[in-house]
Order: sequence, then structure tokens, then C-alpha cells
Amino acid sequence: PDPDPLAASHYSCAYWIDHLCDLNPVSSTIYAKYMQDGGVIDIFLREKYLYWLEALSLCKSMPKGVVSMAMLQSLVQGSSEAAAITELVYDAHRFIMYHKGAIEGSPLQAYASALLFSPARSLVRGLFQHEEPEWIAIKPAMSDSWSACLQTLEGHSGWVRSVAFSHDSTYLATASDDRTVKVWDASNGACLRTFNIGTTLHNLSFDSTGSYLHTEIGTIVIRGLGVSSMTDIAEPKHSKHTSAGISLDRTWITYTGKNILWVPSEYRPSRCSVYGDMVGIGTGSGRVLICKIDPQHVHKYS
Repeated sequence: PDPDPLAASHYSCAYWIDHLCDLNPVSSTIYAKYMQDGGVIDIFLREKYLYWLEALSLCKSMPKGVVSMAMLQSLVQGSSEAAAITELVYDAHRFIMYHKGAIEGSPLQAYASALLFSPARSLVRGLFQHEEPEWIAIKPAMSDSWSACLQTLEGHSGWVRSVAFSHDSTYLATASDDRTVKVWDASNGACLRTFNIGTTLHNLSFDSTGSYLHTEIGTIVIRGLGVSSMTDIAEPKHSKHTSAGISLDRTWITYTGKNILWVPSEYRPSRCSVYGDMVGIGTGSGRVLICKIDPQHVHKYS
């Protein structure tokens, strides 16, 4: 809506960790109180973290949130008086990196997909288990801890054929069967620029300055990268479902034709089956996921 009812909170929502970093830990007694176990930051993460992620999404600041949590993790590491908050911040950082794509596109997935597809022993999942959707009667079985996958970059519509880091690891370039080349911010997963090449490329490499991207058909000039404006992409039309289903692009579990649960990349179906309110998914990795939708509660997320 215009005016934006959240406008007054945008700055504090995005930059509170920056101001924390600006405090002098030697001379500031406030800093010590903030950073200890049971301090104000510890309490904030335990009681408000999931709601902060929703706010970041509504304020279009999820990439900044990823960077901010990395900064906070650097602050708390090595503190002998903050063992508990160090563990919590690590888990919270992994949580936002892994689920950034889902929450950025659909804020309420912070309470649905993000919780359901987090490890069973995730601290954030445990703290906010009361927010897990009641309409999932059968939940996916998850491993106890976070996997080696830090984050998934969403954007290509075909298989990725080439991947290259810039020399300083600031950027990541990818070429796909969708005939595009994308350049990503490696720190927060934001897509900085998309080049419509018109053909599939298989060999990408950055020059030493990060200003050019060399390919087998020529050089792409990428000097002066900045976050390009994002345009809304129309959702594909869904067939009318009277119960559960899978979206045409296989990224959502649907109910009565509406997207209700975003599915992380490694859980997306190579084969699927739907029967009434039950959805069965078979993945290329061998995982099998079964979800049962409870119609009495699903309206809260649709």
C-alpha cells in the first residue's frame, strides 16, 4: 500500500546490526550487556527472529539480512561469555542463508517451508516450533544438523552448464540451458544482472579485475555491477484443483490451486503423485517426501 505502513521501520530493521558493529567493545559497557548469553540480542533472536525475517522480506531487505547475520556471527565468535548465543547465531545464520529464497518471495513461508525443511535439531526451528503449520499432518523427516549446502540460488529455468567465481570470490557467474548468464553476489545470493545470450554457454571465467566475463563466443562486459531492478514474473496458470497438488514448475505444494508450501531444490519432485489431500514426492537424490494437508487449517496460509 501507498504510503508504506512499514516505511518507518525499514532502516532499523536493516541496519541495527551495523550500529552494533560500530560500538567500541573495549569502552562500551552496553556492548558487553548486549553480547552476553541472556542479553538483549540473545533474547531478540530467541523471541523475535522469525518475525524479523518476515519484516526483512516485506521491506525488500533479505540480502541485507544475510550479510547482517554474517556480521553478527563474526562479532560473537570466540567469546567465552557467550557460548549459547554463539551457537544460536550460527544456527540463525544458516537458517536465513538456506531459506532466503522462499522467505524473500513469500514472507509467510518463514513459518511454513523454512521451519518444516530445517534440521530436526535446528535451534531456530525448536524455538519457533509453535509456528509450524498445523495443516501438515505428515511432516518430512529431516536430518539432525545442517548439510554442507550453504544456500541455493534461484533464478535459472534450465540446467546450469557452467559456474565461475570471480578472483576475489565476490561474484559468481552461471550459464544455463535457459540461454542466460547470471551474475550473483556471493555474499548474500542476490542476482545482480541477467544477460540474455540466446545460446547455451559451457565455459565461463572472470578476468583478474572482475570487469569482464570470458566465454567461448566472446567477452561479456560486467564492469560497474549493481543490483538491477526486479520485474514481476507472471505465475503460470494452474489447473483447478479441488485438493492438494504440485505447481507446474514443481517448486510449490498447492491446495485448491493456491501456492501454500515452497519446496527447497533438493526436495523438488522428479516424480510425484497426488491423491486427495496427500502429496507424494520422489526426488532425483533418492529422497521420498510425503505430505498430508489438513483442510481445516490450510486457509491460514492460502
